[in-house]
Amino acid sequence: MGSTLLPGSSPLFLPGGEGGVLLLHPLASSPAELRSLALQLHGSGLTALCPRLPGHGTNPNDLAATRWEDWLAGAAEGLDALWEACSRVVAVGAGTGALLALLLAAVRPADVDGVVGLDPPAPLRAPARALLLLASTVRKSAPLTWPYPPRLPAPARAVGELLRLERALHRNLPRISAPVLVMRAGAHSGLGSLTRRLPSPWVEALPESEEAIAWRVRRFLSSLGNPAEEREGPPEDPGQPPSPEGGMR
Repeated sequence: MGSTLLPGSSPLFLPGGEGGVLLLHPLASSPAELRSLALQLHGSGLTALCPRLPGHGTNPNDLAATRWEDWLAGAAEGLDALWEACSRVVAVGAGTGALLALLLAAVRPADVDGVVGLDPPAPLRAPARALLLLASTVRKSAPLTWPYPPRLPAPARAVGELLRLERALHRNLPRISAPVLVMRAGAHSGLGSLTRRLPSPWVEALPESEEAIAWRVRRFLSSLGNPAEEREGPPEDPGQPPSPEGGMR
């Protein structure tokens, strides 16, 4: 008998236009955390898919039994499913999901047209940072500031897999050719080692609402020549303006 899914943890698929958005949730979270953002994007005519990553949405023991390669494989399955319905796909990852989205763009460059990272975690190279992450049950990488479903505690083994995922990503960063938009919360100076190795990423402040985040994702898609049909034309920006550090760098 399989583990019981937590409420809202089932994968979410919202069919729409030819522009597809793959939404990847953070570590120890589930699709419930990105449901509202998915609905916002779908409401503008996009096809949205938020898979439940392996080991997530049930209990810490299931998460401890998985490896980062399993999470990446789950994300890749979602990417394949989107390509069956879409002609352009952007990967949007929150927290650890942003690392998976970037790694997908590195290992499958022909299948990822762009990447949006919502507050990707700063590097966890020092053991003290890993212990801090464990003690805070991964709250430090929370990308969204409005209320969201509680996350499960992250087992020590899962934190170790996060470290291995980060190393794998940094080895593969030079392979990324897709445009990248990073929205970060606060100063997050530790992201410099990541953004400096990306091809001219956009770096902006993370807005405080899913509506504003959705608008920026749609704007990013449009900049790629996205074929998705937006029902009411270009949206008005409901969020804060980009931070002074935003723009191409």
